[in-house]
Amino acid sequence: MTMEKEKLQNILKNHELWLESEGEKGRKADLRWANLSGINLEKANLRGANLLGAYLEDANLERANLRGANLLGVNLDRAYLRGANLEGANLEGADIWGANLEEANLREANLLGAFLEEANLSAVNLEKANLSNALYNDKTVWPAGFNKI
Repeated sequence: MTMEKEKLQNILKNHELWLESEGEKGRKADLRWANLSGINLEKANLRGANLLGAYLEDANLERANLRGANLLGVNLDRAYLRGANLEGANLEGADIWGANLEEANLREANLLGAFLEEANLSAVNLEKANLSNALYNDKTVWPAGFNKI
């Protein structure tokens, strides 16, 4: 069952307050195991949020800020992450099958064992990203000139 919109808005509002006050007010977003399938989080600021094991299939995360977020084991099947900032995010074991990450920032992201089959990684910043044991296939689109794993 997908999380109620009002509950999610409250979590996002408290997270924004937590970020702005440097942890003095509000509360860090805890969306562990949350079902956010198909949700629109375009431009959402989830920097440093905990999304461990969250379900984000078909979600719109275009230009979302997920810098330093915990996305361990998250399901991003067919998610739209164009232009998203995932710098330093932990995507270990993430299922990113068929997701569109075009122009996303994955600098220093941990993609250890991530499932990248059919993902669109064109124009993605993968500088210093950990792609050890990541799974991909011939339909995975890599940035121009990128040496595959």
